[in-house]
Amino acid sequence: MDRIIGKTLAKSADQRYQNIADLAVDLRAVQGAAPSERRIPRRWMLPLAAAVPVTVAGFYAWRIATSARAISSIAILPLRTLSAESNDNFLGLGIADALITKIGQPVLLQVRPISAVRKYAKGDYDPLEVARQLNTEVVLEGNLQQLGERIRVSMHLLRTSSGESILTQIFDVKAGDVFAIQDEIAKQVAGHLRLKLEPEQRVEFEKRSTANTEAFQYYSKALFHLDRRSRQEELHLAIDLFKRAIEADPNYAPARAQLGYAYAYSAMFWFSDPGVVELAKAELDQAEKIDPRLAQIHVGRSMLHYTHYGDWNLRDAIREMRMALRLDPNAGHDEMAYYYWHIGLEALAEKHGQAALSAEPNSDSVQRSYVESYYMSQRVDEAAEADRRTRRRGPKALYYLVKEQPEQAAPLLEKEYATEQRKTVGWGLRPRLYLLQGKKAEALRDIAALEAMTEQSPRLQFYHHATYALAQLYGRMGQPAKALHWLEETVSTGWPQYPMMERDKMLDPVRKDPGVAKFLASLKRTWEENMREFGGD
Repeated sequence: MDRIIGKTLAKSADQRYQNIADLAVDLRAVQGAAPSERRIPRRWMLPLAAAVPVTVAGFYAWRIATSARAISSIAILPLRTLSAESNDNFLGLGIADALITKIGQPVLLQVRPISAVRKYAKGDYDPLEVARQLNTEVVLEGNLQQLGERIRVSMHLLRTSSGESILTQIFDVKAGDVFAIQDEIAKQVAGHLRLKLEPEQRVEFEKRSTANTEAFQYYSKALFHLDRRSRQEELHLAIDLFKRAIEADPNYAPARAQLGYAYAYSAMFWFSDPGVVELAKAELDQAEKIDPRLAQIHVGRSMLHYTHYGDWNLRDAIREMRMALRLDPNAGHDEMAYYYWHIGLEALAEKHGQAALSAEPNSDSVQRSYVESYYMSQRVDEAAEADRRTRRRGPKALYYLVKEQPEQAAPLLEKEYATEQRKTVGWGLRPRLYLLQGKKAEALRDIAALEAMTEQSPRLQFYHHATYALAQLYGRMGQPAKALHWLEETVSTGWPQYPMMERDKMLDPVRKDPGVAKFLASLKRTWEENMREFGGD
């Protein structure tokens, strides 16, 4: 305090505080000091009496002006660990997840979802730079250190534009009191952001999902691995850890909901096994009995509808996702965009794709999904522009194949085949190139191989990409019967995207065939029905 007063009253203007914000930072630091350090020395009493009114008046005028601006967006980052225990990384992620759930209730406050910040669980980040990348006005970041049976947590709420500290709190508690820390941080942040909670929201805000520290630690670690679910081994790890969390606390609803989601993801992308579907249903049902307001329950169920075992029911999948988004505005925009693209409601798909990008601007999977949806829909100009804008990349081989420019497509396709062989083969890109090059024998060889592979493949998500590729190839070669067979198979396995088929030039040679024309007319009527039901979103 002695230093602050001396600087305030310095004779030279250059040595005094240059603005109120600098004074505020030092005053906040004094707030956490011992009482003896805060005491004003007697020698400063008289000069301070004259200077303080002006300084304090300016300080509070500044505080009122800055706090009057309503904050509309926040990023809550995983706590960085300062201890040697690697598990603390996951504990910091779990605390962030709990805070996001609590603070993200008011619709007027945009809270970046846990999926947008999981990547920072290892703690190697600049919080202000992350906040700028996530496009939020403020960022909540902090450190966690476990010392024997105690945990010390320091939290800082920072304004992104200036780096100003809005709130600083330090907690030193027993390891089992981590939930009390979450509650107190949430209350402090809500107070400083002046969040207005309805009575029902306040009940949810004050609720704890679990009081079991062991269960919470397993859950926190599972979240980290679930974020890497595109790799089977990571998904298996997440499932095992969610199961351990439930064993420690059978009433841990978020753990059951996430386990149900993980099983549903397995059924959608990895395993053609009815047993996995039943496990997913059981966990989601149990989660709903414990806490019916969890959005993740409906995200998981939507995925089950859009599987072989759910009869590829896109309508019910969309209805479930609507329920999820009503409960949590951040829940599943990427999944909703995916469903809308596949059902052919492209304007709605673009709307939710943009929302997913806004919530997770740095997510490679969201960016990739956004770009590839345009490519799949044969809107290659928009795909190339989206790829340039989000990932700073040039057009893919498919761009030049649709433009019928084989010279430009060939070298790109060779590179893509080396890095994305499964997708390149499944989308039938190489035989498509051969047809453009006039290499019919090579094309027929690859088509036969793709057809044999497709007929033996399990009916998982990527199956209908292969069936549509075959429909395109047979269409290009003027074989309507085979093209129609694979078009029907594509629609029956979850891809009834009429606008895509209507604009696809590969189908032009067979479009006037009576069977193909009847099929497309029927598909158009179904698409119009979907527009009437879902068009207003």
